Amino acid sequence: MATLAVRPLAPLDVPMLHRVMQQCERLDMLGDAPVVPDLANRVLAVLLTRAVRDRIFVALVDGELCALLAVRTQERRFRWDVIAVAAGSPRLDANERVCVELWTAMLEYAIRGAGESGAKRLFASCHDDSPARESLRNVGFDAYSQYAVLNGCVEASLIALPAGMRPQEDSDVWSIHQLYHQTTPRAVQFAEALTSTAWELPTRLPWLRGGLQRPSTTAFVLETLDGIEGYCRIDQTSRRAVATLLVSDGCRDRAAGLVNASALHAGIRRNMALDIVIPGYMGDLVTRLEDLGFSVRDERIALVRHTTVPALVQTRLVHAHAESTERVPKGVPSYFQ
Repeated sequence: MATLAVRPLAPLDVPMLHRVMQQCERLDMLGDAPVVPDLANRVLAVLLTRAVRDRIFVALVDGELCALLAVRTQERRFRWDVIAVAAGSPRLDANERVCVELWTAMLEYAIRGAGESGAKRLFASCHDDSPARESLRNVGFDAYSQYAVLNGCVEASLIALPAGMRPQEDSDVWSIHQLYHQTTPRAVQFAEALTSTAWELPTRLPWLRGGLQRPSTTAFVLETLDGIEGYCRIDQTSRRAVATLLVSDGCRDRAAGLVNASALHAGIRRNMALDIVIPGYMGDLVTRLEDLGFSVRDERIALVRHTTVPALVQTRLVHAHAESTERVPKGVPSYFQ
């Protein structure tokens, strides 16, 4: 009988990783990005930097490396994000059944590790009919929303900011969080469990150790007499730019302009592709963005898995009190029993 073992990535595993890429699936929000180059970059980051948030786990069958799982930890938010899975080896045919079995075992290992580290939730996304979907279902991931990823290029003709639009300030965090509550269903809020810190701009550190560039984030808000009614965050890496959008019901007609202006003032070039993540409960924005020239390139399911975090319970030994005989004169009525 074959023996399956799961453990963290070791430096000696690196030369064998290229054999594991027979079947690959991305499980993060931008699921169509190339898996192999991205995994190679993550492995390099894990080996070269100490402060990296990525973790790589591998599975071995009878000592042969045959599967890989990549996650990203967010300690401040007590969550892990499942980034990608891969399977295959020279002696193993990574068919759907094999992938489900290997990925299920690796996800169970990651869930235990997340709980032991203090994380309360793991997040992933996938297509409904994929082997990864079955693996996630096997370990208790629950779907809480659907979303579409649109892709296109911004219009370069815009120069001035639209009326009421300005860069995000530190004092806007609470108002943006209230906008999130107004525009997001309660079930999604419970699954994502976001706090106001989710809208804080990250500290700008231009370089990580090892020469790896840190992604940059720029955010803008749309302010009216009723307060902040729109929010757009642009996250950029060396390969792509992603926009995240929140818009109140009364400002849906200004969503396309908000995205376009945010991208331009964030430094997105005209020939650089921009991805926009639109959850299913804001699906009416898809048509408005398609009018701007964007098109839907992917539709995925968002899933969450809650963990059980170990708790230290301190008990006290309670000694039974010794019964004392009531001392009263003989013959006097007493309530003592």
